[in-house]
Formats: sequence, structure tokens, C-alpha cells
Amino acid sequence: MLCCERSARSTFPDVVSFGVAKLNGFRRMFAHVAPIFFERGIAKPETKEISSLSVEPCEGESLVITVFEIKKSEEIYHERYGRFGIDKIWRDDVLPCRVYCRHCVLATKNLMNEAYDNFLDHTYLADRKTTLTK
Repeated sequence: MLCCERSARSTFPDVVSFGVAKLNGFRRMFAHVAPIFFERGIAKPETKEISSLSVEPCEGESLVITVFEIKKSEEIYHERYGRFGIDKIWRDDVLPCRVYCRHCVLATKNLMNEAYDNFLDHTYLADRKTTLTK
């Protein structure tokens, strides 16, 4: 979750027009496997704590998000996922990577109270039922 410009720039050095916005009709969830957690040694495959954040359409939900522009880049699946034995990216049986989840909570807290409250109340685990607040 790229809630601060510094974090966004660490992933996308050429960030332009960083800002905060509201996204209606979507929910946030920890449901996709992130290779960067394997690269950094913080993934815990034995407990399935390997997921990062994504969003999906969900009527009635609303998210506080950050927005910015980046240059288009191409990625090859094997370079990002296959080398870690990841055969499925979107899953319903994974848990948040703890280090990353903590980073996201702190980033939203530092962004603004509305973003922090929204993150806790409207971010779901991969089961799509349990929020971080629960």
C-alpha cells in the first residue's frame, strides 16, 4: 500500500501528481501473493502470511486511497512470481504479511485519521468477511 509519497517513489521512482482520493464501489483486501515479501525475507509461507493488498468491486463500500501517475512498465510473470514457486496470485487462503500490514496501518495513521479509520474498517482478509478491525 503506497500511502505516502516516499513509499510510492521507492516502488515507482517517477511518481507524478501524488494525492489523496475517495474510491466508491470497491473494497480493499489482503488476497494476492506478493513476491517482494519473499525477496525481502519477510514472507512466512508456513503460516500463509504472504499476501499484499488489492481491491475488488464491492457495492456499498468506499475507500480512502492515494493516487498518482507512473510510467508504464512490462513485467514477466516468472521474474516476479514463478521463481518463488507461486503458482496462483489471487487466493482466498492467505493472510497478510505481518510486517507489511503493520507498515500499512502506520502509513494510513500518518496520512490522516479518515484514512486510518477507513483502512481498519474497510480492509478485508482474503476470506472477504473479516476486516482488520475484527
